[in-house]
Amino acid sequence: MKRAAEAGAARTRWRWEQAVAGAWCTRRRDSTNLEAKQMGRSRRRGRWRWRRWAKHS
Repeated sequence: MKRAAEAGAARTRWRWEQAVAGAWCTRRRDSTNLEAKQMGRSRRRGRWRWRRWAKHS
């Protein structure tokens, strides 16, 4: 059980690291969506841009 939780945390952390490093290069669906959500929340003006990216990916 502990191992499973650890793996889950590691996976989430890895995904976040990828997103920070530049998931827009790989353009995976889940990571792009995650970025869109985060960016939409943090940058007011860049929301539509991220939305469009997610749609096109």
